[in-house]
Amino acid sequence: MNNTEREVLAAADALIEAFARHDRDAYFAAFAPNASFVFHHVDTPLRTRAEYEALWREWERDQAFAVLGCESRDRDVQLFGDTAIFTHSVRTQLRTVAGTDTLNERETIVFARAGHRWLAVHEHLSPTPAQIPKLASESVSELGSAETQGSGLSTGHAASGASHAAVGAALSSVVVDVAGAQS
Repeated sequence: MNNTEREVLAAADALIEAFARHDRDAYFAAFAPNASFVFHHVDTPLRTRAEYEALWREWERDQAFAVLGCESRDRDVQLFGDTAIFTHSVRTQLRTVAGTDTLNERETIVFARAGHRWLAVHEHLSPTPAQIPKLASESVSELGSAETQGSGLSTGHAASGASHAAVGAALSSVVVDVAGAQS
């Protein structure tokens, strides 16, 4: 591993550690203001850090969302000049009004060199293949639940905005569409 790879891993570790301790300020400071976010549990891409911060605060307010811990494994860094792609598997423990839950997901974070540091400029989160059937069954059982309609969340690290029980219904439109496309 070379020095640049170590720098990118240090930036990724700082981001993950801030997320794991629910340190909102340090977590969002790891992202460039124009960073974008694509989460499987949010209906639309988030085009800026400010959009994601606003959604995060909404989850805290409406769902009592809190990250309890986060583990990163199967890590890899690819370098492309002043851009780096960090991929890993992530296991997140979170708490919401619905209780606590553990989520298993895969994540890609794109970093760009900004002076002497690396800032995240894009984050993409997806469920692990093993997680999809569980999410689908919970989503179908929650389909039509009035309390989750319009919440904009489903599940996951970035949203980590609710446990599977609370977000199952929000995932239903996404998962049911995927299941329908496979039949």
